[in-house]
Amino acid sequence: MKELSPLKVFASYYVDLQENMSNNEKGQIRTFIQSASLHQVIALLTEGKMRTIKPIEESLLESSFANSGMGFLTEVSATSLYNDVVDTMHQHGISPARTAKHIVGSAKHLGQDAIDKMHASGVHPTQTAKQIAKSVQAGLGDAESKFKHAAGEVGEFTKTEWDRVSRMVSQGHLPELNKPLAAVALAALVLTAGYAVYRKYFSRVSQACNHKTGSEKDACIKKFKKDAIEAQITTLTKGRVSCKKSKNPGKCVEEINKKIKTLHAKIH
Repeated sequence: MKELSPLKVFASYYVDLQENMSNNEKGQIRTFIQSASLHQVIALLTEGKMRTIKPIEESLLESSFANSGMGFLTEVSATSLYNDVVDTMHQHGISPARTAKHIVGSAKHLGQDAIDKMHASGVHPTQTAKQIAKSVQAGLGDAESKFKHAAGEVGEFTKTEWDRVSRMVSQGHLPELNKPLAAVALAALVLTAGYAVYRKYFSRVSQACNHKTGSEKDACIKKFKKDAIEAQITTLTKGRVSCKKSKNPGKCVEEINKKIKTLHAKIH
């Protein structure tokens, strides 16, 4: 997992535990979380809104097009260009739906020759931009609407309460709540605490194993990873007690047990 802030780790776990969303919809929101700012993640968790407020530099858009094969337009179809551009833009943290109106203007920076090749390949810049906007916005809209109820559950907590609880789990401590919380939200908090413990243990691997080489180094890394996972499992096992504070303790425990089972499989 890419190193994320505790808030983003929690948000990612919380999205993963939603049962009313497809894997594709969850993936769209996780991608958004990775490149989002702190305020964007908070807006997602409390309001269910995926806000893209970062300014998009034309040079980045131009680079996205170049990386997606714009230099070989005589060899690509409109469909492959469409897919490559969408994927590349997402990798750069760009929302195609919100930046589609900039596509034509940015593409022109590639020169008239490239524009001519686009038309020769049956690719119309303006139409492609509209297709991207329509398709991606529809997908994000579905993901947003399905996540709104989950966001409402989290939004019931005050900022002060969330600040206190997030500090606890980011340090690997189990959450102590002053009021009941939705089962999957509490489970996600416990999973976040477990991941913090894993990172703490595994962070020692560099100092302990860097001076080793070959199979000895591989064995060293494997040992530290196993120890880190076992510490994570211990935290999650203890964390099941926290589920008593959830609105559905059984569901909370069930989600934590699923993660424990997955982690056991990694070390056996």
